[in-house]
Amino acid sequence: MWAQQEGNAGSLRSLGFLKADNRMQGRWELKSADHAALKQINSLFVTVEPQGGAKTPSGRRLLFAYLGEANHP
Repeated sequence: MWAQQEGNAGSLRSLGFLKADNRMQGRWELKSADHAALKQINSLFVTVEPQGGAKTPSGRRLLFAYLGEANHP
């Protein structure tokens, strides 16, 4: 899973890997102890990367979530 501050390409960082939390319910989890990183982001996205991960995302974004305030009513 990747995170960044939208509009700031230099803020891109890997948060780690999603792991199956409950396969029967199709639920996944991500655990991160980097609280400082979480305070500096406003979007998350998931890509499929090679075994062992990658330094930058190479696959297309499969899931995306914007965590900031909406710019419309």
